[in-house]
Amino acid sequence: VLNPAAVGRFIECTHERYRRRLGGRFGRSIVSIFQDETAPGWSARLPEAFAAEYGYDLYAALPALAEPAHPEHLRVRADFERLRYRLFIESWERPLAQWCRRHGLACTGEKPVARLAQLGWVDVPGCEPGHTKAGAAMDLLGANPRHSARAAASAAYVYGKAGSLCECYHSMGWSGTIQDAKLVAEGLVLMGIDMLVPHGVFYSTHALRKHDAPPSFFFQMPYWPLWGHLSRRVERIQAALAGTHIDARVLVVDPLAGLPTREQSEAYEALQHGLMAEHVDWLLVDSDVLASATVEDGCVRVREVTAPVVVVPPMRIVEPALAAWLERFEAAGGTVVRMEALDLSAALAEVVARAGRALDMRVVEGDGARLYAVSRLGEQGRCWLLLNTAGEAVTVECALRDDARWRGRSDATPHLSGGGDAVRALREVVLDDGLAARMEAVGPGRWRRVLAPFESVLLAEGAAAAPEPAGPVVRVEVGGPVAVRPLQPNLLRMDRWRMRIAGHTGSVRAMPILEQIELAGLAVRPKREGGFGTASRWSMPELAVVYETDFRCEYAGPVELVMEPGSLAGDWRLIVNDGEPLGPGDLAPTATHIHGSLGCGITGRLRPGANTIRIELTARRVDDGLVNPLYLAGDFGVRLGEVDTLSERPGKGGFEAYNANGLPFYAGTVEYERAVTLGPEAAEAGEAELAFAECFHEACEVSFNGGPWRASLWEPRRVGLEPGELRAGPNRLVVRVHTTLIRAFDGMWFDEQAHAVRDVRG
Repeated sequence: VLNPAAVGRFIECTHERYRRRLGGRFGRSIVSIFQDETAPGWSARLPEAFAAEYGYDLYAALPALAEPAHPEHLRVRADFERLRYRLFIESWERPLAQWCRRHGLACTGEKPVARLAQLGWVDVPGCEPGHTKAGAAMDLLGANPRHSARAAASAAYVYGKAGSLCECYHSMGWSGTIQDAKLVAEGLVLMGIDMLVPHGVFYSTHALRKHDAPPSFFFQMPYWPLWGHLSRRVERIQAALAGTHIDARVLVVDPLAGLPTREQSEAYEALQHGLMAEHVDWLLVDSDVLASATVEDGCVRVREVTAPVVVVPPMRIVEPALAAWLERFEAAGGTVVRMEALDLSAALAEVVARAGRALDMRVVEGDGARLYAVSRLGEQGRCWLLLNTAGEAVTVECALRDDARWRGRSDATPHLSGGGDAVRALREVVLDDGLAARMEAVGPGRWRRVLAPFESVLLAEGAAAAPEPAGPVVRVEVGGPVAVRPLQPNLLRMDRWRMRIAGHTGSVRAMPILEQIELAGLAVRPKREGGFGTASRWSMPELAVVYETDFRCEYAGPVELVMEPGSLAGDWRLIVNDGEPLGPGDLAPTATHIHGSLGCGITGRLRPGANTIRIELTARRVDDGLVNPLYLAGDFGVRLGEVDTLSERPGKGGFEAYNANGLPFYAGTVEYERAVTLGPEAAEAGEAELAFAECFHEACEVSFNGGPWRASLWEPRRVGLEPGELRAGPNRLVVRVHTTLIRAFDGMWFDEQAHAVRDVRG
């Protein structure tokens, strides 16, 4: 990518081919070209360009470049990185950006960057955090701009771009819930990201495809029909933030160009989290941004942002241009906080003292460090987005700063308000249908709000319209003995097999045969071909393989054998007990399991007690074999053991007690029904708060007394009610849980309490 001729040929082979075939859609249904993870390495151009640029030989300096302890390491490394950055801009960034703009497209993507200014070359700066499940520390503020949502948002702002994006949602696993997706989405929006680009929306999850850095929040997920609730909530937040910018009074210098050590990068990352915990807004800048900024009255102005404080994280070298600018800024009355000379707490204290906050936020209960907040300023005033990233509730008290520094920066019209003259009032903007605002006044000019685990709230300057009288909130206990109704066929996941090859036997799971041979320790030797510097090619002799698995049957109803396309690779036939062999032609499309699955009824081939399924397969490639689990499907229960058993499914059980309910591998929708007794206030209830006995992150819907289904997809688990929907005394409660795919796909479940993946077998 440092060779202009190679990049030109690349554009001919890709971009130009797109243009010839799809150019009529450019700028309409096709709006951008996304580049992913492109970064410069070594190039034959470097030695000659290095000598011309710096006057010494790069080859002779390679030991200094490679060895951090070398006395010339920093000088050579800095020269090398500056040159490689310049060449990359010339050969890659500029040509691709110019091609896209000539053809009406945005140039975008996410990739490693050498300094923040590199993001100025793309039309929509991108990053790649946003892969954590609810309950873990969020990954939004990495030390490298590629891993920092605030870096991409800062670049978009300071360079006046159309927006910023994040390639999010990969490697969370098939246990990913709508609650997880909401927390990540709102965390990214809070950091300033405008566009969420899911890592994968899988057209197919069949066989091995499902393992490519899941999840996929798409039609395969049982809760996919409810996804629109999250889309609408994010749209409302984005609409409320439209026309605003991060109200930063602090600029933080991106230290990447200063070649920080690992310890220095960790200190910089801790600084970002510290600023977030102190609820101080900041933008990330570098020497290029500062050089073009204006300084007046002890503040640096970058577009609409006026900052009296510049923070310099630790780094090994400070570029001369940056050092000179910092001296001029201090001489003009600005404050420079150099972390090299201060510990983190002292640096944060100085930043808070010098910068201040427009909203005084005090956490009176809960983990304040996990409460993220951002202040946004627009022509109509300020608004604040608060996000509790912790698994415990947080209570926060807020008051607007009542001094000229903050009053003078907002318009007289209440932000997002229907009118009125109450600039110094604060109100909650409701983001979910059917729910009332929950912020309450606790004194003159002070408000209190309890944020449930992972909940966000949008606050704005201005008095709220007089609320309509709302009924009480009734707490409804979910748990205890329930009737259990799975709405899709139950599954027995068959992933424990005996494999026999040429007289050798071993225990294996579903995976390509080369890995099965290794796992079982069998004496079969594949052949490797390939010379120096080329990828290895593996082959093996034709192998006759037999797989067998056992189960017991105590169930008299229909049973279907189900597999995803590609689960058996090679020539195969399948025998249930001693029946006639089944082959590919005996399987037909089925609605059971994942869309596109294949199945056939095997009820007549089963017998009470012990049963065996045998697969006879001829493998010719190293990726042949039983590569994906097979399934039995029906309205049975599954009792796990040394040999699993199909049994009559119990109609009653516990809420979300999958193993006890005979559903250890189930994926789909389950209805749980019970009677709940409520007090006299229930008849006037405006909202119901669902109280789950265990930690519960799944998507669900609820229905009271046969009434409408109401979605409850994230915390707080509240739903709006119509008058009379609940009644005093006994009520019929049905909770419809839409599961994830982890049990069926992986044979695992996610323990929310311990934040760990568990085997369903314990």
